[in-house]
Amino acid sequence: SFPTRRSSDLIMEYGTLKNAAYFCSVGLSSDNIDDEPIDGVYFGDLISENSYGKVYIMLGINEVGNDPEYVLTRYRSVVERVKVNQPDAVIYLMANLRVAASAETDSINNSAIDTLNSMISTLADYRRTFYLDANPLFDNGYGYLEEEETFDGVHVYAEDYPTWTTWLMQNTVPQ
Repeated sequence: SFPTRRSSDLIMEYGTLKNAAYFCSVGLSSDNIDDEPIDGVYFGDLISENSYGKVYIMLGINEVGNDPEYVLTRYRSVVERVKVNQPDAVIYLMANLRVAASAETDSINNSAIDTLNSMISTLADYRRTFYLDANPLFDNGYGYLEEEETFDGVHVYAEDYPTWTTWLMQNTVPQ
């Protein structure tokens, strides 16, 4: 099973995107995004009561072992809600990072992650909604998260998050 931290939690904590609102928690998925408030705020309220220029969405790693079509349907629903509630925002769909070879299981493996990422990428229209894949930053050249870049086979080290956030800023479309 995956550890109790998500990449978005760690980007919030260790990254350099400080002028941002975050909606992240352990186990957050497209299937449960509306179930629990985070810091007293529900996702639906956050997205409908505020105005954002850019929205970054990274969901799915906790759903990799589930039916991919079902996951994509739920993911698409989240993206559509963002589009409706943030009509002027540019939306970035972020690929899930692959895991290290040591962290693969029968249901959580890079083949399944790549399949889900590929499906998520189909939601990008490259006009208002874009797909971003940061895997090349951390891959070992064989499609796995570099073992030396991770403490648990799933998450990169804290010192790598500024690199990731810099990459995000360099690879987003200016408004």
